[in-house]
Amino acid sequence: MLSAPGLRNIFARGQIINRLCASLRDPDARRRFCFNEEAYCLLFGLNREERQAVEDRDFATLIEMGAHVGELDALAALSGLNTLEALRLLCGLRILE
Repeated sequence: MLSAPGLRNIFARGQIINRLCASLRDPDARRRFCFNEEAYCLLFGLNREERQAVEDRDFATLIEMGAHVGELDALAALSGLNTLEALRLLCGLRILE
């Protein structure tokens, strides 16, 4: 079981990732992100592990880091998916049409 400090750390990490993803709803922000993902992630203070998960579009890891599924949709949309579809692909499950 996670201690209170462990939960606070996950919450804080998730908040950072969530803010980045929420910013991607803005067309100008999306352009800046697509132009240089690394630099954009650094603007939000993501650490190396978080930046790698964003780059890999590793939604399962981002959720484990505390990101909210609803906020991740903006990141998944850059790949033409929503978060649920991305997680299904990651797990090898077929998406029902």
